[in-house]
Amino acid sequence: AIKQRNPKAAILEVPQYTSMGSYQTTVCGYWQSEHRLRTNVGYAGQGNARLDNLLLWNSPFEASLLAIPSTTAVLSTPVTTGPTYINLITQIGPDSPDFLDYSWLYTTYHHFDYVIMHRWKGSDREVPVRLDHLTERLESFKVFEEPATVVYDRNLWTPPSRPIGMTANGWRICADAGVTRVMERQASLVIYNPDPERDLALSITAKALHHPREVRLNAEGRELARWRVEPGRFAKTDTGLFRLPRGLNELTLVCDAEERPTHLREAAMVTDRGPYSLRVNALILGALPLPETPETVAKRP
Repeated sequence: AIKQRNPKAAILEVPQYTSMGSYQTTVCGYWQSEHRLRTNVGYAGQGNARLDNLLLWNSPFEASLLAIPSTTAVLSTPVTTGPTYINLITQIGPDSPDFLDYSWLYTTYHHFDYVIMHRWKGSDREVPVRLDHLTERLESFKVFEEPATVVYDRNLWTPPSRPIGMTANGWRICADAGVTRVMERQASLVIYNPDPERDLALSITAKALHHPREVRLNAEGRELARWRVEPGRFAKTDTGLFRLPRGLNELTLVCDAEERPTHLREAAMVTDRGPYSLRVNALILGALPLPETPETVAKRP
């Protein structure tokens, strides 16, 4: 059905499980050998850590997130006045008010045209996911349905009306409690900005591995901010205000060096002892209110 609509479509098959192997990725990998469309599945036993770090651990459709009875990992709280805060590391699930904005950003940046929700019996044998709240949130984007699957068209999503962001390349999952990530020497942030007149700010809570690190935040060849991160304990740094063009923007965090852990406790994971620059446990995008104009004043209730 998807191939008839778009022979070059890329599909995101959810719930998303780790590439280390799952019943769903095995079956969907087999189906891909028939339909030949691009898909996020197919790793059934041989883990792909790069894929998981890029596509799984920041996904709003990750299986363990969908298994939570009421999603408590929320990127932001809607406000009518003052700044809007969005945590770029914390995952967001269907119960969050920001789910549709974040899922639009996630699927748009990664060029997924359709989302397929699998709900056949036995698909949740690894993680007991619940799909009722996901079905409710995505109902208006549905274009095809059968007992085992529902297809949603990403082009029917409405782009966000306020800034929202997520992590992309250069971030690796960490064994620490919470949402800590390790940052490689260079890492990407993706921010959708609907209004270029809005002032943005970024705060990062991090610590260096062994030695102090100089960090630069760049966008399209220009430096937005520069600061120093010390080892030892987490400390918060604010970048100051900056503005971005309308639409999708890819920002780059660049450190002056990276180091390899010398002890297992310093490694990102037992299975990941690769070099990195920073350990980060909070990354907050703050969007200040738009400047007052006669038009905005007239629209107030």
